[in-house]
Amino acid sequence: MSDLAPGLADDVVALEPLARAHVDDLCAAAADRSTFGLAPVPRDRAEMVAYVERAIADRDARRGVPYAVRDRRTGAIVGSVRFMNP
Repeated sequence: MSDLAPGLADDVVALEPLARAHVDDLCAAAADRSTFGLAPVPRDRAEMVAYVERAIADRDARRGVPYAVRDRRTGAIVGSVRFMNP
């Protein structure tokens, strides 16, 4: 984990520093493609691994801060978000 990415949470969601361990949960969250038709979401596990690796590399280079988004009501990972440095 990076000092750039503390965890953040409220009653509804928790933002967890993105890690390789989130890949399978993110794949499950991306299975229903009807919810994000215009977003560039990885289509399979290989693309998700590459996405997570790029996000972690950006964090390590201090270009961005990526998070996995967890629904606190269900405990499921429901997506990811990244805050970028211009």
